[in-house]
Amino acid sequence: MKSRITGLWLATVTLGNVFAGFFARIYTDVLNPGEYFGLMTIMVALVTIGFYFVGRKFEQKPERQEEATSPPET
Repeated sequence: MKSRITGLWLATVTLGNVFAGFFARIYTDVLNPGEYFGLMTIMVALVTIGFYFVGRKFEQKPERQEEATSPPET
């Protein structure tokens, strides 16, 4: 499970770098700095909302309570 999550993390970082590179090209040709960073802010907000809904699907398990397995005191 840890390997899968690490792989997904690295894949999202790669996709983020690809998008950032794509938008950096647009930035130099079309957008001024305010529009560029505004667009990046909107993208981060959308990803945050997406993570919220994905995170809600995870089931939270209650903490295990230790069973009384210690021997009785004499």
